[in-house]
Amino acid sequence: MITHVVAAGSGQIIVSVDASNNPWGQTGTVTLKFDGIRSAKGVDECVGDVWLYEELHAVNDAIELCVLLEGGELCITADRLDISCDP
Repeated sequence: MITHVVAAGSGQIIVSVDASNNPWGQTGTVTLKFDGIRSAKGVDECVGDVWLYEELHAVNDAIELCVLLEGGELCITADRLDISCDP
């Protein structure tokens, strides 16, 4: 579940995900930090929604992460994506 989103004025978006019930992969809190935002859709509506599936693409010279949520979609294109996990 997406628990928190911070959109900084400096072209940065930070997304926090509670993955404590993740049936595969990392568990705990996963933080995604996007720098150099080129586009962002669904950011305002995603908090509290359940993460179902994701696709990560190289788009020209950027990274695009699109996430299918239970109630919508989150799609962010940025110059850089850093992912950290806290168990």
